[in-house]
Amino acid sequence: MSSVPTYTGATRPTSPSAGDAIYLSDVNRLAIYDGDISDWRLFNSDGVVYNAAAPNELHYTGGIYDSPSASYYLETAPIYHLDASIINGQDGSGNPANSSAIPAWVDRVNLVSGTQATASKQALYVPSDSSANNKAGVRFDGTDFYSLDSSLSPASVTYIVVTKSDPTITYSVGLSGSQFQASYWFKYTNNSDYVFGASKGNFTTQAQLEAPNIYIVTRAGTATEFRINGGAALWSGTQVGAVTVSKLGYNHLNYHTGVIYEIVLCDQELTDSDLDTTISYLGNKYGITTSAVS
Repeated sequence: MSSVPTYTGATRPTSPSAGDAIYLSDVNRLAIYDGDISDWRLFNSDGVVYNAAAPNELHYTGGIYDSPSASYYLETAPIYHLDASIINGQDGSGNPANSSAIPAWVDRVNLVSGTQATASKQALYVPSDSSANNKAGVRFDGTDFYSLDSSLSPASVTYIVVTKSDPTITYSVGLSGSQFQASYWFKYTNNSDYVFGASKGNFTTQAQLEAPNIYIVTRAGTATEFRINGGAALWSGTQVGAVTVSKLGYNHLNYHTGVIYEIVLCDQELTDSDLDTTISYLGNKYGITTSAVS
């Protein structure tokens, strides 16, 4: 019996035939080409189908969805992709019950975790949020946070998060570390806190802050831009110092109070095309009106 040939997501055959089987060493999964859907189906160790085409999902090399022909395909794969609809990073079968504490939120790229051993600091699961197109979210109460399996210090970065704040809260945070807050993911307003505020032109009303939005920070070297739901940058400037990403739900100054739905983090500045793909995917998924990056 001949062995199954070994490839990676980037080197797999470009013109396969139905029934071809290969082993993907970069994700440790068996892939079989399905001629009916003209795509690879990935299987984990217990034989469960890992990729069932998923036309409305975000695809990229090495991810659980990775078809280059998909509507939402990234040329640059994220280094972290946390999705509340897939808490275990693999499928929706392991999602917690409503309001259950979450000890680990596993990412869709490398199956690494944001973990929290202290029960009182674990965020709670929201299986369906009517304000976010009935999609799942993770609710942080202002004391919850997670430590990532490994800290990241990319020279350049793209950080995209779908989140909303609870009523009366004037700031909202996501992944961060030693100096990430200086990238204006948070608006600096009062010499002590980084906040979102109408006075800075981000929101016209508090209600906008309390609705799900897509927040985008890009940094190339020290040049940094901040956007909401695509379009033109609301802020452009220079950020000095290294970006160290090590926490989820805490920005070195404040904790998040609200719901985080999804996070896409790349270790470089994405192209406008990849930004638009990600923003369109998130807008369609969560019912958010978006515009092309300009």
